[in-house]
Amino acid sequence: MDFDKFEPSSPTEEAKTGVSGRASFVNTVTAIFNKDDIDGPISMFKVPKPLTSAKPEAYVPQLIGLGPIHHWRIELQHMQMYKVVEAKRIHKGFQSLKFERLVKLLKQLVASSVRASYNIYLEIEDDVLACVMAIDGLFLFGLLCCYGIDKESLANSISLCHLVKSTGRLAQETTIQEAMMLENQIPIFVLKFILIIECWQVSQQKEI
Repeated sequence: MDFDKFEPSSPTEEAKTGVSGRASFVNTVTAIFNKDDIDGPISMFKVPKPLTSAKPEAYVPQLIGLGPIHHWRIELQHMQMYKVVEAKRIHKGFQSLKFERLVKLLKQLVASSVRASYNIYLEIEDDVLACVMAIDGLFLFGLLCCYGIDKESLANSISLCHLVKSTGRLAQETTIQEAMMLENQIPIFVLKFILIIECWQVSQQKEI
């Protein structure tokens, strides 16, 4: 192993990172306090380390990372592009708005509502967190279409009927199990928001 490649950050770089992180924390807390009403109680939890250490297979995903807690884990990066491709397919099926527009709209939720749903401070910028929510939300919605939503209901929906043809491609049993892990979830209102935006765009186009 070439240890010369692993150069430690300079004190100046570490100081800059620390200052940036603290500023981001202040902005996040301020946004939460300035919001008139928080949409709901904390619903996303980071499990205490003693529990995850005792039985990691029950809390730590080994295949797919959903949400900001496990999204960046090195061990799960081999499936990252699979998620992106599936999310793109779901999004493209709606034939509605551009992905960048969806991320921009989600960013409005991130600053207060999404962050307030987690019991830990998320050290991640709003635009990055919004992108994570968009990709993982679309992927998870596709997963639900495959296993959790009646095919007839999909077929009868003008906005969702395109999903019937592809519901057999998405996931295996392991992915379903990991999507139900406590740390490996995203707020349900994010899925609702994505679906409303995607379907609203479709209905607007059909009216035109």
